[in-house]
Amino acid sequence: MKTIKLIIFLLIGTSSLAQESKTSYLYLAVKSADSLLFERGFNHCDFAALEKLAHQDLQFLHDQAGMQDRKAFFEAVRNNICGSGNKPTRQQIGEFSVYPLYDNGKLYGAIQIGDHEFFNSENGQKPRQTTVAKFVHTWLLVGGQWQLYRVLSYDHQSVEH
Repeated sequence: MKTIKLIIFLLIGTSSLAQESKTSYLYLAVKSADSLLFERGFNHCDFAALEKLAHQDLQFLHDQAGMQDRKAFFEAVRNNICGSGNKPTRQQIGEFSVYPLYDNGKLYGAIQIGDHEFFNSENGQKPRQTTVAKFVHTWLLVGGQWQLYRVLSYDHQSVEH
């Protein structure tokens, strides 16, 4: 946990990066990519959408499921998210923050920071909230397309019913 906090602090706490306005091109581009990632890929198991969004060197660090590369990430989504009767879905909580990444004045990526919640729909029943968590995504602009490069998924908290 200390490592994740240090990474976040180093990424945004000591830099001159300014949070993007909710109406900026960058914020809207990241919001669109996030929507495709979770609404199409995670919530609807659209693997074609995930393939387009996942960088070849994707690294996913999860506080409960460990570290995954691109191949392990896809296997986990196929087996755990899309391969059972208990289909989890994700919703963003409130707004998220976006910070640009530049190399000599040229935009090459963005950091997205936010909170989300997960629901579980068991065998077609009404979804119930199960977990809340925080995330930090690093997106890279590759050939004009936003690709998910690094993921920190942490502080997962079970929701009691």
